[in-house]
Amino acid sequence: LDSAESTSVFSETKIILNGSGSGGDAGADWHGDILSSVDSLRSMSRVLEQFEVHVFPEKPGVADDLRCSVIGPSGPSFGERFFYRCGWYKNGVDMDVEKLRIHSSLTSVGDVWRCVIRAHEGGDFGVVGSDSVSIEAADTDNDGIPDHEDRCPGRDDNIDRNNNRIPDGCERNVVYSYTGEAQTFVVPPNVRRISAECYGAQGWNVSHAGGWGGYSSGALQVTPDAKLYIYVGGRGRGVKGRRNPRGGGWNGGGHGQSNSPLGPYAGGGGGATDVRLIYAEDPLEPESLASRIIVAGGGGGETDNSEGTGRAGSFGGHGGGLIGEAGGRYMSFKGGAGGTETEGGEVGGGFGYGGSAEPWMVPWNGGGGGGWYGGGASSQHSGGGGGSSYVGGVLDGVAEQGKRRGDGSVTITWWDPKKR
Repeated sequence: LDSAESTSVFSETKIILNGSGSGGDAGADWHGDILSSVDSLRSMSRVLEQFEVHVFPEKPGVADDLRCSVIGPSGPSFGERFFYRCGWYKNGVDMDVEKLRIHSSLTSVGDVWRCVIRAHEGGDFGVVGSDSVSIEAADTDNDGIPDHEDRCPGRDDNIDRNNNRIPDGCERNVVYSYTGEAQTFVVPPNVRRISAECYGAQGWNVSHAGGWGGYSSGALQVTPDAKLYIYVGGRGRGVKGRRNPRGGGWNGGGHGQSNSPLGPYAGGGGGATDVRLIYAEDPLEPESLASRIIVAGGGGGETDNSEGTGRAGSFGGHGGGLIGEAGGRYMSFKGGAGGTETEGGEVGGGFGYGGSAEPWMVPWNGGGGGGWYGGGASSQHSGGGGGSSYVGGVLDGVAEQGKRRGDGSVTITWWDPKKR
């Protein structure tokens, strides 16, 4: 029996108190009365025993409205007046609600809701019937996470291959490759958190390994439409000519130096890769450098002095980590030192840039890698040091050494529950 009125009188022979029969307005809230043809309280009680009360759905989740459905018996024309009233109890507490429907906003996981239908004639006549349901934690995508806590509806929240705390099924990202100039990321609408993965660039290499670029990652709280500036490091290049330093990779890679028109026999350090808050056309502009929030150091450049190959002799030091790797030495000549969190590597490394060879040095010289602080150049015959990384401006920061060959890259990732 459903009705929008506070009281209603019905004279149907079949009473259906769920809004689906002939005794009321379908779907309306209910508080009403009926006329009964039962001659005595005893016969009326027998009629009341035939009422059925059910709450639907039988296994509700937190997104489901609850509906109390009451089905009564058929009978002759009504005579005496009896009143019927609906009541709801949550976890045993009377909610003082007389509607047949409970909106989902009132329910929580673990609640037990009971609908009670009473009949009375002046005073309380007694319970016609009742039914109870428990609010369950629905998990429609079967990933073990209830729907009301699910960050990625319809996808498995547990799959996170890159460990950035964003379910792979709801990831969106943009990848920035080396271009030799600053690039811009604009935070999308409704996005409040992003993750950044940065790879520094490799130093120059031929016979001996040029230092590989470092890896840094972390999360950042952001606001929609904010701009971040992406500086992707370029790898170091080989050098020909006599005492003519050059070959440093874009974004802080230090120059290497040779003493021969042949070769090349030495090369520059790789550029750092970073994300910053202030734009500048020149990547080494001081105010812009100071606004960096995450940095992956570049690798040092090698020289071709030593015998052997690979990580023997005058190799370039790996970039990355909180301290970059020192360059490999030739005989007794030490390589450039790695950059740290507080100072550049010897010789010549500084804030944001690797050390560069100078004409007074004894060639061949490997250039230092760029970084938070850059690695040093070798003063004679040896490899340049790797630049350091920085994760002090992000959450959950990770900084690892020697992870990237070639040019650097940046990947910005964010959570998008609407991805399909």
